[in-house]
Amino acid sequence: MIFAAAAALLVACEKPNNGPEKNPDTVTIDGVTYKTVTLANGQTWMAENLRFIPEGEKVSENPAEGNIWYPADPGKGAALKDETAVKKMGLLYNHNIALGIDAAKIDALVKANDAEGLEAYLKSFEGVQGICPEGWHIPTAVEYTNVFGKGIGNIETVTSAPFYDKDMESGNLKTANAAGYNFQLTGIIFKANFSVPASYNKNVIKDNPNAGWNGKNGLTYSISSSLYKVNTDKAGAVKNAQFYGLMSNFAKNFAENGALALSYNAIGNGCTVRCVKNN
Repeated sequence: MIFAAAAALLVACEKPNNGPEKNPDTVTIDGVTYKTVTLANGQTWMAENLRFIPEGEKVSENPAEGNIWYPADPGKGAALKDETAVKKMGLLYNHNIALGIDAAKIDALVKANDAEGLEAYLKSFEGVQGICPEGWHIPTAVEYTNVFGKGIGNIETVTSAPFYDKDMESGNLKTANAAGYNFQLTGIIFKANFSVPASYNKNVIKDNPNAGWNGKNGLTYSISSSLYKVNTDKAGAVKNAQFYGLMSNFAKNFAENGALALSYNAIGNGCTVRCVKNN
């Protein structure tokens, strides 16, 4: 069932605004109240995935259309449109809508094969408010490693991070959720580069020693505002741009607890959004 009345659950407006925070463990965004959690490092994060719809946007079940999508129905390569599931899991956003990136400017830079210009433009979104409410922002790659520990590329691992598991050499999903982070396995929409179509990922957890994971989406990304790099081919043509993002992993050595670590995330992917409170 598609949202018959999106306003019953999600209120559309141009920019999200905080309501009065009578409860310090919640934040109200345009009439929708989200739980928050203050972690051991002192940062306050939303403890739910965003499900806000800006004015002029709509939620799509077709990965080839729009900027915001329903979560993935595990293993089916399709949208999960159940209202209760969306309220629990949140929605999927591409980087353009999450960070406030001008899609027309991206298109122009890509067509001009201006990799340096594209890199400079995308780097300017580091730490941006984006789709988050006033007083909050899209997390940076460093903010993710300060919570989950495991870095990649130019982002160093932080072994003192609250949810870093030295045995796993990664963030521990089970530990994070026990502390109230509430990471949801929403799945992901994959768009590997600018020229290929997007699709729901079908990865699903099977034969896991922790039976509670089985049957759920095996791969979920959360957006960061930190650019990793702009990709070009040998001839210098711009093919893609990648941001850092938080990725779930249920490979054999992480299976029982689930791992959360920094990874590379294509700009067109549909991913979850968490907001971090400004200091």
